[in-house]
Amino acid sequence: MRLAVYTNATIFNYNALFFPANYGKDSGKMASIRKRGKRWAAEVRVKKQSKSKTFDTKLEAKNWAFETEQLLRRHGGLVQGRTLGDAFVKYADEVTPAKKGARWEAIRLAKLGRDEFSLIPLLELTTHDFELWRDRALLTLKSSSVNRELNIINSVIEVARKKWRWIAVNPLGDLDRPKAQPHRDRRISDDEIARICDALFYDENDAVVNQRQHIAVAFLLAIETGLRQGELFGLDWRDVHLGESFIHLSDTKNGTKRDVPLSSRAKVLVEKLGPVVDGRVF
Repeated sequence: MRLAVYTNATIFNYNALFFPANYGKDSGKMASIRKRGKRWAAEVRVKKQSKSKTFDTKLEAKNWAFETEQLLRRHGGLVQGRTLGDAFVKYADEVTPAKKGARWEAIRLAKLGRDEFSLIPLLELTTHDFELWRDRALLTLKSSSVNRELNIINSVIEVARKKWRWIAVNPLGDLDRPKAQPHRDRRISDDEIARICDALFYDENDAVVNQRQHIAVAFLLAIETGLRQGELFGLDWRDVHLGESFIHLSDTKNGTKRDVPLSSRAKVLVEKLGPVVDGRVF
């Protein structure tokens, strides 16, 4: 590193004093500090890159110049000029479509892309930027939702770091995440179930003839079997085995296949909808 300090009357070269062995080498790198009126202006040049900033004191200028030159050195070979928002867009286009929850992740990425921090160049991102975003997000979101969005952001930055070479270090590594709230452990009451079924015009003794009643059956079947929404509405009649009392799930959230046993109550609910040879159950 070469660091020169300019005052109104003199030029003092710190490199010759503190780094005599390296002084004169690597002519593509230069950091200078000049006094302009009552303020100090620092300028750093590393090959074709340059940055400048003014400070109230010479010490602040020196510290910034040193840190900035180290940063520019580390960024050698990285793609320049990309923002966090650019990374969100590229990730949504190239990575998200291959995921099971692609639709919801794309919605979250679009939301994140509208936040002011998406305008920050990736090479200038700091942990402090994410601390500010975290604190803003916690004003309107629960800690669990903030952590989910942080997981997405972390995935984006890791791809940008490993695959695209848009950033050298992931600043989320040093971020203190909000503490997750305890999970709720409550089963829906019989009264709540009855009121929902009434709102959907569902009666146990009547045939299922409209969409609302189909939704009611899906709701009751979810309670009886523990099936997730995506698993339930992805069911095909070919995966329903009433004679053997089970449903086969070939496409689950975690990517593994599994069989779900059907109770007598669950079989009655399924029989209200069919049986049909093939096609979606719901």
